[in-house]
Amino acid sequence: MDVSLFLVAALCLGAALAQGFSGFGFGIILMATLSLCGADLERASVLATLLSTVLVISLLFQTSRRMRVDWKQAGLLGIGLLAGVPIGYRLLLRYGDMPAGRIAFGLVLIAFAVNRMATPHLKRRIALGLAPVFGLFSGLLGGAFSSGGPPVVIYLYTQEDDPRQAVGTTQAVFLSSNLYRLGWVACGERGLTAALGWRALLLAPVVVAAGYAGFRLARRFSLRPFLAAVYGVIILAGCISVYKGVCGCW
Repeated sequence: MDVSLFLVAALCLGAALAQGFSGFGFGIILMATLSLCGADLERASVLATLLSTVLVISLLFQTSRRMRVDWKQAGLLGIGLLAGVPIGYRLLLRYGDMPAGRIAFGLVLIAFAVNRMATPHLKRRIALGLAPVFGLFSGLLGGAFSSGGPPVVIYLYTQEDDPRQAVGTTQAVFLSSNLYRLGWVACGERGLTAALGWRALLLAPVVVAAGYAGFRLARRFSLRPFLAAVYGVIILAGCISVYKGVCGCW
């Protein structure tokens, strides 16, 4: 991946802070900013998955005493993930560098940012039987762009009167999805290379430290100004990706 290690470290710092603040968002934020730097989408997604796995494990460890995991909900979401992740990754391998792939990626970024800025609060619980459907969409987005958080968050946060009670289940689902995706990457045609492994190893301390800092700062400061800036960058990255895809079609 032809992007400076120092630049990637700075991008990881911001993405991990956002994850520490809100409990999700690292993968899609890192993918959005790397796409602005012209990184290969597939290699960027693998790096994002590796670092996201490290970050989720560290956050689970730091907050294990206050978190609970609803294994029934996690298992039902996992049914959809099992099908969605390999399909999403195969689509990325085939279309990621094509105009259609760039347009799809841009639309996913824009939809994610607009959804989070609008922050809809669903008053009714989503039916339990729909969990595999949300898991499927999460798997498709996670497999393709390492950005499967929104469907999982939308589903799980409606199952609790206090959304903070869903954080443990959310992180457990993210971890399972990441490990499953890495398995498919390892068996794929491009694989897990030593170069990506070393880069992830060097960046891991930055991600863990920033994630912890975000988690601590979330208790003291308002999230809105920081997250508003982050979502603005994501929308910009999405628009640029769509523009490049449309230009490529012509």
